[in-house]
Amino acid sequence: MFKNENGFSVIEALLSFSFIMLMTTFIFPLLFKMMIKLEAEKKSMTASRLLYEQVEAFLATGVPFELEKEVENTHYQLKIDSYTGIEWRACVVYDKKQKCMSGQ
Repeated sequence: MFKNENGFSVIEALLSFSFIMLMTTFIFPLLFKMMIKLEAEKKSMTASRLLYEQVEAFLATGVPFELEKEVENTHYQLKIDSYTGIEWRACVVYDKKQKCMSGQ
């Protein structure tokens, strides 16, 4: 019986290549989706941090705020929406999204 021990045959190479391509077509879209979600969560965390910092300053001084900040090419608008002596509501707007925080 004749055995070929020189390496892979063409069929084995094609099967290996097709398996690698099949795995790549599944992994790359998931990777890109994860990167987009990571960027959105990073912006959300930055908005929460900025809002928290401004609310802490407001609670310490009692001075209402309305300001704009730009962090990593994202524009954030922070403001006190309603301030009636005891009750307040602070909001941050970024990328057509809004996060609010309220308290007494």
